[in-house]
Amino acid sequence: MIQRSAVIGRSGDRSNLQLYKELEILNFKEQISNSVDSKERDIKTISDNFIRPNTKGLFQSHVASSLKKLSKEPRNQLELFQKSMKIMLVCGQFIGLNPVIGALELDTAKMRFKYISVRFVYSCLLFVAQTSMAALCMYRIYRHTISITIISFVTFYVSTSMTTIIFLRVAYKWPALMKDLVNSSLDKYVDLKVQPQLIWTSVLFLSLALLEHLLSLNTKYAESSVCPQQNNTAYKNFIDLSFPWYRELDLPFHISTGIFLQFVNFCTTINWSYSDVFMVCMSNYLEAILRKINKSIVEAEQKYYQPSFWSALRADYTRATRLISSFDNAISGIMLLSFATNLFFICLQLFYIFSHGVRGNMIMKCPGLHEVLVFGGYEPLVYFIFSSVFLLCRFLAVSLNAANIHSASLAIAPSLYNLPSTVYCTEIQRFIEQVHGSTVALSGLQFFYVTKSLILTVAGTIVTYELVLLQFNGEQKS
Repeated sequence: MIQRSAVIGRSGDRSNLQLYKELEILNFKEQISNSVDSKERDIKTISDNFIRPNTKGLFQSHVASSLKKLSKEPRNQLELFQKSMKIMLVCGQFIGLNPVIGALELDTAKMRFKYISVRFVYSCLLFVAQTSMAALCMYRIYRHTISITIISFVTFYVSTSMTTIIFLRVAYKWPALMKDLVNSSLDKYVDLKVQPQLIWTSVLFLSLALLEHLLSLNTKYAESSVCPQQNNTAYKNFIDLSFPWYRELDLPFHISTGIFLQFVNFCTTINWSYSDVFMVCMSNYLEAILRKINKSIVEAEQKYYQPSFWSALRADYTRATRLISSFDNAISGIMLLSFATNLFFICLQLFYIFSHGVRGNMIMKCPGLHEVLVFGGYEPLVYFIFSSVFLLCRFLAVSLNAANIHSASLAIAPSLYNLPSTVYCTEIQRFIEQVHGSTVALSGLQFFYVTKSLILTVAGTIVTYELVLLQFNGEQKS
């Protein structure tokens, strides 16, 4: 505190009143300064003791996690597609499908299809193995009597070998297809919900396909172990049941041969389900783009935009339909083969159920043999039920998800109809005509478009063929 007497003594040339006023001002400023410094020190102390230890680390971790999350989120359509389809692309190349070099790259310039590559040679070897198995099954039909079992083997190997060939065609078009995706300029319609949806779809269906294969192996093991043939090892009996056409070669059996046949059989079994899962994922991804465009229209219903806005939105819809057409040109063969094989095996399974019943035959143990079975002799029944249900679920998943693309393209029209008359313009009229004037859907090599009405048509076809088969089977028995 500044003393009044000292100031008055040192400033004798000034009046006492003036010195007194200056003294009061200086004291007031000093008090304010001390008060402010004290408050700042208190705030700093509180911040150091309470806020900083408790919230500083949480704030920094929250910021870091947010930045990390943003860095992982897809920023464009190509990145979203690659991250969503990563599991499918890796699994496909493992079983010899879509042998594209750099299939997971985010730069389309690094994607290429080469005939002289390990991936292409691997796919060709699996194709040769699948085709050879189909040819041997046909040769067995030529030498012995025809049966439903051997026909199912022939259809199985022929369809999977054709799947491998079609995916070679897809691989040839894949780099250009990804360039079309980049050039579509639809990055503002990125749907972040698609990535986890496609990942979980891939994991679920591929896991069920693996479980189906394991149940098949368990059934063959049970049938070969409960009553083994003389002079044959259990594994030799297992191979004879799994590959009945192998006997036509009259070749000596080796363990290495059995391992090779089991590997080809595993790749072929996953191949059978892979094409369906691939089409489901593709359909979901393409549908999400149309769904985002429709959402933009719904959000603009109660707003007044200029015709230029609707012109730009119609241009986005046009680019989306062109992108769907590009994907359809590349994968329409897979769709056709998927419908054909699923229709055949559904009819076959239903025919077996109507002819022999659901229970089928139990595995009867040989006398004196104490082989422990997983399902107590019901292995064929468990496998048959699971395989039939899984086949039906795959068919419905492919049909419904592919049909959703057509439904999503038509769902835009009601949103345009709901626009107020004050904003109605020529661009909106052209938009409505474009929605109704073109068919936006995946197809089976342009033979048919996958719509919801097609599902009912296929169901009617299945019922018709089942009635014909049952009638034909009854006439044969009589």
